[in-house]
Amino acid sequence: MPTLLVLSFLLAPIQVRADAEVNAETSWPLVLRSELVRLGAMEFALRKGAQGACTKLSQASGMTLDYLGAYNRGDQDLVARMTGLGALPVVIGVAVGSPAYEAGIRPGDELEAIGPKTIGQVLAEMEHPSLLSGRLEDLLAQQSADRPTELSMRRDGISRVVNVHQIGLCATRFVLKTGGGMNAYGDSDRVAITSKILKSAQDDNELAIIAGHEFAHIVAGDSRARNLKLRRAMEDRADLLGVDLARCAGFDAASGLDWWRRYNRKDWKRWLRGPSHRNTHDRIELMEEHLADVPSPHCPPQVPALEV
Repeated sequence: MPTLLVLSFLLAPIQVRADAEVNAETSWPLVLRSELVRLGAMEFALRKGAQGACTKLSQASGMTLDYLGAYNRGDQDLVARMTGLGALPVVIGVAVGSPAYEAGIRPGDELEAIGPKTIGQVLAEMEHPSLLSGRLEDLLAQQSADRPTELSMRRDGISRVVNVHQIGLCATRFVLKTGGGMNAYGDSDRVAITSKILKSAQDDNELAIIAGHEFAHIVAGDSRARNLKLRRAMEDRADLLGVDLARCAGFDAASGLDWWRRYNRKDWKRWLRGPSHRNTHDRIELMEEHLADVPSPHCPPQVPALEV
């Protein structure tokens, strides 16, 4: 369900790569890493804020992983020099207050095994080893909710076993797209945010409003609409529910709307947009009215009925 222009229900696993824009600076690996960390923290915050609102759950640790093999082969030497990535996947971000944070996991820790399954065994089972980080996220999400997740971690060359008490949150994954323009979109269980969106969001309040809209479609269980009227109702609901999800996650939604206000001033193509959304001015007005009418949302947010 698109925030801006693109509608996509099938998000293929993405391979981290250096596109032309990112490669404009030799420091692009560090820029990309900061974007991955920021998006990972946003994912955990929004999922935590929605705790209790979803029926489909998966286990969440609050870690963001990176893996050298996910990068184009020609970029790997540069990435290794800039980031220190090696043969093992590395924790690059840990959401404050998350299960991984409480267990003492910190950025820079290397992941050696999930339970009895080593990283080598996971790689041996994969057709495309470049997608290891996504596979590890799947394995973490599928761990039992009845007992801690046992991880073998390595820090400064010393291995240790860490028990992480993961929590069941909305079954969702946020993925970063390094191309694709100014877009955010999703399918039934994933939200894709482009690098341009991340760069354009001046703070996390603004990012939460953008990501919250797409996440709201997942929380509400939206799917393909049988007609334009129903699609329009879904988009209106996602705007309002997204505002409440952002607030329940601890963000300032009123401040976050500044992103939409800037976008509206610069968007000279606004009258050429598809009819599935209100025009940008009216979307802003709808969300502002909701903030005024409901100054303190119920958390987790209630999913409103569709007004069709």
